[in-house]
Amino acid sequence: IETMRREGYELQVGQPQVIFREIDGVKCEPIEELTINVPEEYSSKIIDMVTRRKGEMVKMENTGERSILSSICLHAVSSVCVPMY
Repeated sequence: IETMRREGYELQVGQPQVIFREIDGVKCEPIEELTINVPEEYSSKIIDMVTRRKGEMVKMENTGERSILSSICLHAVSSVCVPMY
């Protein structure tokens, strides 16, 4: 977006919104899978942050190099504001 702005394009970006769909009369929300590979000492803090957003741990494995690989499912609404550093 920043590159396009520098090139002279004018654009407007709005706040992200989740698109709900109705399947068989039931309102459904999209679910995303978040995969995180972090050092062991940071894994508890990351998992705590995601579970506070109602994430569900699907898989967790030790990669052998003092790091943890985690797969977490969470609703798209919850993942919109997850900080990525």
